[in-house]
Amino acid sequence: MTDPKPSFSRARKWSISLSVAVSTIAVFALMLMLNYLASRHYWRLPLASNTQTEVSPLTLRVLGGVTNPVKAVVFFDKQEPLFDSVWGLLK
Repeated sequence: MTDPKPSFSRARKWSISLSVAVSTIAVFALMLMLNYLASRHYWRLPLASNTQTEVSPLTLRVLGGVTNPVKAVVFFDKQEPLFDSVWGLLK
């Protein structure tokens, strides 16, 4: 009986292992680069243009527990479209 010949040589196995390792490192590096870029260049996408901004229930609970007077200083031009929303939230 003869020993069966291996399907892959030792060099071929190392070549495949090295290829998989390099590919894994390349994918990891690409994900790291994309994450870096995404953290610095982001944008918000409004889902509906006519939604009113509301204060969350948790924020209302925290504000309800405040016993001292609170002074809020807002630096907005009254002509800004966002001013009315901010003013309404602060009231």
